[in-house]
Amino acid sequence: MDLGVRWLRALFSWSLVRKDGSWTYYENRVTGQRRCRWDGSRYSHVDYDYIRPGDIVEGPFGREVVPDIVNVAAD
Repeated sequence: MDLGVRWLRALFSWSLVRKDGSWTYYENRVTGQRRCRWDGSRYSHVDYDYIRPGDIVEGPFGREVVPDIVNVAAD
């Protein structure tokens, strides 16, 4: 598939997976990337069993990419 078409499809292929507490979880059907977004209602913990290294968390302190915990601990 053409890279430009794949990139364009990836922009519009985010689907809602679930809402848990004050976090809403999404997954991109083309790239497989996962994202969670804080809705601002209250504080609760992110489900790191669902979020993988390299995924995006948009929380109360801004946007961050989840680090690879295994490699960080080994250093």
